[in-house]
Amino acid sequence: MGFYGRSNRLLIEQVLQKGGIDNSQIVECDLAGLVVQDAAWNHTDIRDLNAHGMAVKDSLLSGSHFYRSNFTQVQFLRTGFSQMTIDGLTLIKSSWDGCRITQSSIKNICMQRSKWHGVKLIASSLIDFEGLDITMDNCVVAHSLIRIGDGGGMNGFSGARISNCIFYHCRFEGFPLRGAVMRSDVFVHCSGEIGDTMDCGNVAGIGLRGRSGFERLHGMKEARKLIEEFTS
Repeated sequence: MGFYGRSNRLLIEQVLQKGGIDNSQIVECDLAGLVVQDAAWNHTDIRDLNAHGMAVKDSLLSGSHFYRSNFTQVQFLRTGFSQMTIDGLTLIKSSWDGCRITQSSIKNICMQRSKWHGVKLIASSLIDFEGLDITMDNCVVAHSLIRIGDGGGMNGFSGARISNCIFYHCRFEGFPLRGAVMRSDVFVHCSGEIGDTMDCGNVAGIGLRGRSGFERLHGMKEARKLIEEFTS
């Protein structure tokens, strides 16, 4: 099914009220302020639309391609992302709370001043992104690639504040954490170019340089249980 143009917003709302949307395309629609709740969004692509202030709550997005659209100030609350491609979105001031992202590709995005809380990014890639002044806390990133390419003009997590996060079996390329403020974070079995100049306090891991402090990890069994829960 295809939804093209601004006039299709009402039709999209009616379909979502039935519990979900499948095998569709949404192009050049105005979905500003739309609330998607308790819905299954499956194999439905988005392109060239305005979704400013959209809210997605307690829903599952799977197998879809979101491309070149305005998602400023969007809210994702307890939402799952599975086998998604998110490419070229403007996600400035977006909010991600309690979300789980698995086997997905996120690239060419601008997410300045966004907030990530309790997000699990598993077996996914985050490539060529602008995360200036992002706040990221209590997140788990595992089995994932985080990369900034040459000549793309993207600054990665420069100026970001990252605290109480676990990075497990991740690959870093292009120093995506350069210029980040790190507090009480743990890197386990990570490799690559993590960050050459960071402001670090109570950070444990490898490949870290700059102002770093170290504190022995307490509650080892609890920490191991947490990693196994979110990386299995």
